[in-house]
Amino acid sequence: MSGFAAGGKWRFDWLMRRRHADCDMLKTKAAPRARMQPLESGQVWHMAELKMQVELVGKLLVHYKLAKFNAVRIPNSISSKVNIEKFLKKNKAVLVSQPKAVPAKK
Repeated sequence: MSGFAAGGKWRFDWLMRRRHADCDMLKTKAAPRARMQPLESGQVWHMAELKMQVELVGKLLVHYKLAKFNAVRIPNSISSKVNIEKFLKKNKAVLVSQPKAVPAKK
């Protein structure tokens, strides 16, 4: 019986250390990322090997150009806003240039 008591104490100590370690791991949080800007005409987004220039943003669709940095001819593409936002988020895109505000005509 003494072997069971010693083994039981060892298991209990291990369980308590493990539980304490799990609690410490739960307390750590990842650094918050900046929220993604809403899509607007004239934006330029950079990714690892690509850049995307947003030409026109409509109610549901986005006209854009997606190309590598050294591309000569860049085709125009059309996709839904939701798909573009998912693509930018998945590829960790960074907004490089924001369109300038145009003053209203009088």
